[in-house]
Amino acid sequence: MRIIVISDTHGDDEVVRKVFLKEQKADVFLHAGDSCTLPSEITPFIAVRGNCDMFYPQYPSKFTINTEYGKLYMQHYPRSRSELDELRKQGFVLFVHGHTHVKEIKDYEGIKVLCPGSTSRPRDDYASYMVITTGKETVEVEFKKI
Repeated sequence: MRIIVISDTHGDDEVVRKVFLKEQKADVFLHAGDSCTLPSEITPFIAVRGNCDMFYPQYPSKFTINTEYGKLYMQHYPRSRSELDELRKQGFVLFVHGHTHVKEIKDYEGIKVLCPGSTSRPRDDYASYMVITTGKETVEVEFKKI
């Protein structure tokens, strides 16, 4: 399964379209919050509510999906160690978040903690999005520049 993840676009719908056009053949499109726009403007991305999405209550606070590799959990905010422990107990193997505007790939006791950075307002070296490719026994993560 090929999953495209963006986050923290902050109303830049053009960058959302740009990522979609580059990655049209992906299986799933996820947005980890702070889209600051209507869901119809970022289709086909499935988004969660970020701290800047207070005017868009239709976004859920979390989203889960099953992949060949295992269960993926997405929310806008990073999680503490105890919260990650709880996710692990629930069988999640992938945790995706936004909010920090900084790219992240970290292993925490059986859970891959992933953040795509920000597509429009990075706080690290470049604007980015993430490609997650899952197989039955493998998961590959790649950051791509906008």
